[in-house]
Amino acid sequence: MITLAEISNLKMGLVLNRKKAGLNRADKFNYEVVSLKSFNENAVFDNKFSEEFISNVQIKDDYKVKQGDILLRLREPNFAVFIDKEYENLIYPSLMVRVKLQDSRFDPHFIAYYLNSNTVKKALSTELSGTTIPMIKVADVNQIKIPLINLDKQKKIVEYLKLAHQENELLQNLINEKQKYSKDIFETLALQGE
Repeated sequence: MITLAEISNLKMGLVLNRKKAGLNRADKFNYEVVSLKSFNENAVFDNKFSEEFISNVQIKDDYKVKQGDILLRLREPNFAVFIDKEYENLIYPSLMVRVKLQDSRFDPHFIAYYLNSNTVKKALSTELSGTTIPMIKVADVNQIKIPLINLDKQKKIVEYLKLAHQENELLQNLINEKQKYSKDIFETLALQGE
């Protein structure tokens, strides 16, 4: 086992309140912000929930999300997502930490899935702090133990999980269509009477 800190750089997100532009300010910079709704157990970032943010200063590139990054929610539920493509001017707030892998022995998508595993969730649940909304500390994220698994095996696991997710989506769509079809048949038959 190896710690996450040994294979990656972690950076806490930007405190947005300090950068928010006032109504009368002439210099404004437009960004998209990663929303907490963008996280899911499938470990793939969902950009449809991103929110607009207008800043009073230009945000450093260090707070912009890049393809290959992993984002982990610091607030429960502690899901991680893999950034699978490039986004322009997408920043991440202080409610999450960016994990940038520095070790080529690990696949970032595999690490995102691993961070969503029950093993990691159990380890992190003992480290939660805060009374109203429990959060984990970046120091605790640094200490997450990562198994040393062959890179080819990691890629195969990721491929399997992607296919399983696609299959689940297809089955859910089939269920939805079947329910709609059954409802239509009932209404048609009930309206016909005897």
